[in-house]
Amino acid sequence: MIEKLQPFVQQTIAHTEEIERDLFVFYNRAGEAIGEYEYFDGLLQRIQLFEAEDAVLEHVAISAEQATSIAKNFIEQVDNRGLVLESLVNFDTHYLVIFEEVDERYHLPLPNTGAHVSLDAEGYLITAMFFTEPYTVTYPKSCISKEQARAILHEQLLVEKVLDTQNWRYVYGQNHELFGVHVDGSLNHLAQDDTLETLYHDVPLTKIDAPLDVLMINEYPGVVVKEDTSLDGMKHWYIAQTDEDDHYQLDLSSFEDVDDDILDFELEDNHLVELPDTGIYIEDDVLLQRAHELLYVLVGNEMVHYKREESTGLAQILQHSPFFADDFESSDTNFRFVYAVDGVYIHDKAIDISIHRSTGVVLEIVQAILPYDVLRRLEQPKLSLSEADAIAQNLADVTLAFMRTNLEENLYELTYLITYPDSPTGGHIDEIDGDTGEVSYVDTGFSPFDE
Repeated sequence: MIEKLQPFVQQTIAHTEEIERDLFVFYNRAGEAIGEYEYFDGLLQRIQLFEAEDAVLEHVAISAEQATSIAKNFIEQVDNRGLVLESLVNFDTHYLVIFEEVDERYHLPLPNTGAHVSLDAEGYLITAMFFTEPYTVTYPKSCISKEQARAILHEQLLVEKVLDTQNWRYVYGQNHELFGVHVDGSLNHLAQDDTLETLYHDVPLTKIDAPLDVLMINEYPGVVVKEDTSLDGMKHWYIAQTDEDDHYQLDLSSFEDVDDDILDFELEDNHLVELPDTGIYIEDDVLLQRAHELLYVLVGNEMVHYKREESTGLAQILQHSPFFADDFESSDTNFRFVYAVDGVYIHDKAIDISIHRSTGVVLEIVQAILPYDVLRRLEQPKLSLSEADAIAQNLADVTLAFMRTNLEENLYELTYLITYPDSPTGGHIDEIDGDTGEVSYVDTGFSPFDE
């Protein structure tokens, strides 16, 4: 492995050491660990170079073509699956080069089956991740044509009215519920996946006359409310130990082989607080009532314009993650409130409230500041929804591609995805100006490759 890695590593690799089964660390001539690589079931999974503490990030000095060539050479050395180059992302300080496996029948890439290679500003390896999990590709008995898929797509609304929260005006943005058209002619959209759904609940006006810090502490001893003023356009309160300004002491007396029974932490901007998780939790409706009271203290009568946002099905998706703990139950619960104006939800300017389930202590509140007076005076865009949609329809097309449709079984199926062939960024529509009809696109940083 040293011989294969050395051309792509800036420092000289002197030797490697297996520190645990299938995990190897490699060292420079000074005996310093400079990186590691890991196997699983005999297959290379990961290569990671360690970044120096005093490293300064520079803008990329090599071209995209040079990065592509280096990454290709690297993959040829360490992976024998015949991966093809799929795309490249320029992050200004480094490149991410993406390779995928290709199916045998349609010769299309299979997302997340290959490798991701990150190169630094000078073209040396930073990380490489290899996706080697078994997967299944299912082929349809019949497949509608691209022209048929395009015709079906053009019967759908491609955009929706949204708020530009930088300039506080209405624009038209991508309909993120719609992905494309399945090869059987049915729509490929988020609503068909009943495991993941976003619900919006009405919020009753819940008046209360109490200070915010009193509601947050909930009479629990030994904690105080701190406010973080470092976030622009945001308000942030959190619970901390009463001695946070000085230090936090961790009792190690019950541990063996420690030099000190008490370890002091300098907290600076961090906050640590220990609350007992008794396993006996306050009723959900009681916690929700407290969240409503906090919302009123934060925004007053404006709370009638807020909706409680609830995302369901996330646990089912996360259970396929290698870090998922099936028996894990969180000791806190989170409430998210979004402002709604003229049927438009302002998703990126929400209020998040986290409450400890055993004590009722409010652990944290993050509030995005909204210009309520401006929202009450918003003017409608000159373009109607149908006019904006006609602009998008004229730019949209479909492309046959593979999509992973089942995470548990790692199952891939064909679908026609929405694309915008004339997009200068390779991305979807970001917004259509509500007055002029000018189109801007999402800046993905991707450079796709067709081979």
